[in-house]
Amino acid sequence: MQSQNTKSLVNKKSQKSQAIYNCNTGRFDILRFTETDQSNLTVQQQNPRVEEKHYNTPPIVLHRFTDIKKLRNVIEKKIAPNDYIIALGRHSTVCIKPKTMVEYKSIIHLLKDEGLSGYTFTPKSEMPFRIVIKGIHPSTDIESEIVAAGHQIHGLIVAARHRGQKDKLLPIHFVSLKKAENNDSIYDIQYLCNHVVKIEPPHKVNTMIQCQRCQAYGHSKVNCFEKPVCVKCSGPHLTTECEKGNKIARDELCCALCNEKHPANYQGCSVYKDIIERRKKLKKTPNVQAAQEDTAPHSQILPKFPLPRQTEVTRPRKTYSEATNRPSEEPTTNQDTLLNNFIMQQTSLFQQVLTQLTMLTTAINKLVAKLSNE
Repeated sequence: MQSQNTKSLVNKKSQKSQAIYNCNTGRFDILRFTETDQSNLTVQQQNPRVEEKHYNTPPIVLHRFTDIKKLRNVIEKKIAPNDYIIALGRHSTVCIKPKTMVEYKSIIHLLKDEGLSGYTFTPKSEMPFRIVIKGIHPSTDIESEIVAAGHQIHGLIVAARHRGQKDKLLPIHFVSLKKAENNDSIYDIQYLCNHVVKIEPPHKVNTMIQCQRCQAYGHSKVNCFEKPVCVKCSGPHLTTECEKGNKIARDELCCALCNEKHPANYQGCSVYKDIIERRKKLKKTPNVQAAQEDTAPHSQILPKFPLPRQTEVTRPRKTYSEATNRPSEEPTTNQDTLLNNFIMQQTSLFQQVLTQLTMLTTAINKLVAKLSNE
């Protein structure tokens, strides 16, 4: 009989322990790793899911484009489908974001060969190091001495011109250098071509960049492969190739942005004023949409690319011992100081009342003595 009872007790204990260990709502249930998890992990490894693609290459913007299938066929002649992404914007604007600089350059060549119009931006890796050299005569050849100092010049050296007299050159040179590790050492040069010079970075200009090829705002002619538009007559040719020349009648002027009787680079243009107003609103109430409208040419808005996911700020959790411990001594010391200050204030008030009472009693005694004498 006892043996049967002991067996039943052992069976109950074993069942209870199995129930405890087989519970699915345990504290460390998240650490369990089953065969189904292993199979899911292998499937994820075979087909990895890319949640967000955020590349550091500059975007390539196309205008008035509706056939995305044709665009993909053009790009995928040399580019793999996973090496670029496409974002859509308003007014039939398409933005292409390549994965690396190799795909970026090859896509631009493909678009130019197909005759598609658009623009892009200069990559940060290829942006020149710009400086301003002051105090040297504009007729001096400074290129040889800059190269002798260990720097490579990117592009042309441009001398500044007087605002009122454009034929008059100023002793100020704008120089662009190729990016190198020793770019900052050029600021140490004090003498150049026997001149005492001052080399400094250029001042930041708040004006909008206007393309001299298509006359749109937001990009430069170096990165533009749009169809050319004349700044004076809005014809389908470059400004330098205009047959009307520099002396053009006022009635023949035509803005390529608003079709009014003025050149496209006129700062009184309605399109230019709208951009300036949008920039002012952007400074007051900054947001992503206003930033895109600020750089959009011809009121065309760039599409949004997925921004990198922001990391959430988590507060450090307290342990059980920290939560159950008594409060620290800092609040008690603060309470003690407050109590001491209150007591000091009350004692000072009480002393003032006592002094006033003593003065009042002495005045009453003098009054009584005077009345008694009378």
